[in-house]
Amino acid sequence: MKKFSRIFFAVAALFAFACTTDTTEDLGVELKGQTTLTLSLEESRTQLGTAVAGLYPVTWSEDDAISVNGVTSSAISISENQSVATFTFNEVLSYPYAIAYPATTAGKVLFADQQAHTEGTFAEGAAAMYGYKTAEGGLALNHLTGVLKIGVTGDKTLSFAQISNADRAPIAGEFALNFETGEVTPTAASKEVISYSFGEGLALTSEAQYILATVPAGEYDELYVTLYDTEGGVMYVTVGANDAKPLAAGKVREFSNAIVYVPNAEAFVIRDVASLKAFGEQAATLEKNALVVADIDMTGEAWTPIEGYAKTVI
Repeated sequence: MKKFSRIFFAVAALFAFACTTDTTEDLGVELKGQTTLTLSLEESRTQLGTAVAGLYPVTWSEDDAISVNGVTSSAISISENQSVATFTFNEVLSYPYAIAYPATTAGKVLFADQQAHTEGTFAEGAAAMYGYKTAEGGLALNHLTGVLKIGVTGDKTLSFAQISNADRAPIAGEFALNFETGEVTPTAASKEVISYSFGEGLALTSEAQYILATVPAGEYDELYVTLYDTEGGVMYVTVGANDAKPLAAGKVREFSNAIVYVPNAEAFVIRDVASLKAFGEQAATLEKNALVVADIDMTGEAWTPIEGYAKTVI
């Protein structure tokens, strides 16, 4: 008979994600668990629960999964706000356990390069974590990411942002991970830019609203941020850290004062069939980026492949 083993993770971590006067806020992470053997995970969507006294409990989400030694668990099915989850693997695993969240291939960790704006917190599944277990007993998962907090004010509606480190060092995608030490190293699959979507749009006001993007812990003295609005406006801006401290794993780090969004460039906005066809006609000579702000159904429409466009389609 084929043997199965299970690991039970009691996710009791608290994220201090409250409004404070500090420029660095503690995510306070430690995921502890017990084991009786075997686990599985894929496309983590862990999320923050409801705040209590300024702390946000981490809870599991439907279809969360993890990997151990590169083997992915089955996705979990849970009730709302559940902090304990059982991950099952369809094979027997051997110690040591190199545990990755979200699930990935052996020796690797994934930092989200596509992140969605979620008011008051970061995108689900974007906080990469790892654990290393050599024998039976307790388990603690550790943060690998910190959170960049960037405020924006204005009177436009934002649709999209791109974030990169000033030195163009990789900040997303696949990294190699030493599970014993927690040291991460870029690979050929690492990426320099995080794409940050505002979904249907974030309407700016005179009161700062915040981009909260997760990145590998490390040095971030300056960041390049490109903001796009729904009307085709673009703003290129550099933001700086409030102090010289590195961004620590499990911390929220606020960057400079709020950006006042004033477009200093323009993009070609593609919002429907007509604007997509117009873009195709102008693409060969167009000198600005294209911004797609809606899903476009081309069923029944004649279409000629676009050639000669040298800019970026967002």
